Amino acid sequence: MRVLVIDEPWGHTPWLVQACIDRGMQVEVAVRREGLARCRLQGVRAHCLPDDHAAQPAAIARLLAEQSWRHLLPVSERLQFLCTGLAHPLGLAALPVNAEHMPLLVDRRAMLAFVAALGIDIPEQMALPQRDDVAAAAARLGWPLVMRGCQGTAGEQVRIARDINAATTAWQQLAGASSGDPFAQAFVHGEIVVVAGLFLAGEPLRGACFTLPERWPTASSPSVVIATAQRPAAVQSACRIFRALRFTGLACIELMQRPDGGCTFIELNPRAWGSLAATRAVGIDFPALYADLLAGEPPAAAAEPFACADAVLPLFPQYLKARMAGAGPGDVLRHPRLWWKGLRPAPWHRPRLLLALARQVLVAWRQRGRRPQA
Repeated sequence: MRVLVIDEPWGHTPWLVQACIDRGMQVEVAVRREGLARCRLQGVRAHCLPDDHAAQPAAIARLLAEQSWRHLLPVSERLQFLCTGLAHPLGLAALPVNAEHMPLLVDRRAMLAFVAALGIDIPEQMALPQRDDVAAAAARLGWPLVMRGCQGTAGEQVRIARDINAATTAWQQLAGASSGDPFAQAFVHGEIVVVAGLFLAGEPLRGACFTLPERWPTASSPSVVIATAQRPAAVQSACRIFRALRFTGLACIELMQRPDGGCTFIELNPRAWGSLAATRAVGIDFPALYADLLAGEPPAAAAEPFACADAVLPLFPQYLKARMAGAGPGDVLRHPRLWWKGLRPAPWHRPRLLLALARQVLVAWRQRGRRPQA
């Protein structure tokens, strides 16, 4: 079984690649030049994609026309949308939902409207077609103001602004990056809860619910530590959405559990999430379960899909990358427990996967002290 993974490249993709290899699949990766070295370390054949997003559809179309594939796995919403028209004529399953629902996965505004129609609470929001609309949004929604683009890209199109200057700057950044007009949301107070899992036609096969005690480099960035937890109200709301979409594959939904106990929908990521390998420490191996699904042997649904032991789980290699951002040469010796905490979840039994992931740590070490801008 031949599988083509189309990567951004994202840090967690090697976990999925390794799981498919372990399942006996022949995996190849199409990725920009910056991801080629990682593929070589993992022993995976790689195809170089152009850096220019506009040139990527033609390059992917050539790959699909020249070779035969059983599965096409675009890792992000952008790539899913890009592959929509390329995969269908070849009979390839590249999308986690029916084609009619695909626009919901690539436009946050459309998804918010869909969720609201299900009777699930969403943040109050306001479209921002012009920069001058930012002041009106702040007057209506208050501070802090959540500024968003239309697509989900690991937090790159989210800003939390606390004054008009920050909000205006955020609008300018998002206007250049978003596929549609930016929009503003009222800030919802509470605890962020993520409901993640593997789904088949909307039904959860296995899942996990967790909070985000540590994110880096900003409060809207991906997590570097997760804490599994029981949040029944959040799970119930998330499962309603997945069933309505008849979703198949890996995905996660982020909600805000408010002080009154209710939940507000924040976003849906219709793909593997950055911390999907962390729950291996509590007996849930999402990459392996997903590989079983691709192989045509989906795991049986658990009696209680979201039952999970409570644990605080650092992510490898994300936790180490965050620690190294401001580290000096002597910090490794001064804080050995901190480094061991970050190394413990590494895949020591998979040397090639370990090398591919460890390369991210090496890059972070070389770039330490260069904190990314919010």
